[in-house]
Amino acid sequence: MNNGVAVFSNVVIIGDRLAFPRTKDCMRGGASLIHRLPDDSVHRVADFSDAWMPGPGYRDRMSPGKSVVLRSANVNDNGLYELTCGAGDETLIQVEVVPASRVSVTEGEDITVSFHHISVGGALAYARCDRNGTLFFEIEISSGNITYGPGLESRVSVSSGWKTDGDFSPTLRRAQMQDRGDYLFYALDKAKMRTRESLVTVRVEVKKNQSDLTTDPPTPVNATQRPAEGRMETWAIVGVTVAVTVPIVLALGIMLGRLWKSRKSSVPPCSRCGAFFFVP
Repeated sequence: MNNGVAVFSNVVIIGDRLAFPRTKDCMRGGASLIHRLPDDSVHRVADFSDAWMPGPGYRDRMSPGKSVVLRSANVNDNGLYELTCGAGDETLIQVEVVPASRVSVTEGEDITVSFHHISVGGALAYARCDRNGTLFFEIEISSGNITYGPGLESRVSVSSGWKTDGDFSPTLRRAQMQDRGDYLFYALDKAKMRTRESLVTVRVEVKKNQSDLTTDPPTPVNATQRPAEGRMETWAIVGVTVAVTVPIVLALGIMLGRLWKSRKSSVPPCSRCGAFFFVP
């Protein structure tokens, strides 16, 4: 390995994707990405031709593409990776695959995440936490100075006894939806050059507060309006009944009149009806 090459660090949680974004800037024939194991043996992860193609042992975990992305990282993916794009063009990538505890909190509640590290007589000078890759807080152990991420100073606190008991566990007040994500706790030396130590990873989930999900109540019915509404319904029924019944009655009357008239005209005249009268 060449001296003075760029070195990058990547922390990923077990089961998550392991992405090498710098391979997107190294798409040229002959480029390669290898994994150098602790015993100095080498695994070829991918080579570039028309696309980044998976090497032996990675074909079931990677699809050809414009960058190298492994599905479901495991502990054997820990270690140093060498990205070579051409003669003398080399990038080193240190990968740490770590387990993560999971914490769930409801929006508006406080949350405390456990983190302990030696705070006396140690070589490491900083205790730090990153949230989703950006600063959450950092404590300089020698001076006690605390640096917070943007907008967090009023919401984050650390136990005042951290200097004597090594308890750096932060409390985050009034959790918000943007507070969810991955929190990495670790320690660094004064030059901040050494690999992270005492690494602890916590995945925080913030649930929506159900009490905020209000719905409009049903419109109340005015009791004084109900009788009027009832009368209106009754008159509507009467009107419909009359509208239906009257035509039927009229039709029956006309039919009966015609039947009576036809029967009367069909009776023959009585020539001897006078014999029935008594004459004294």
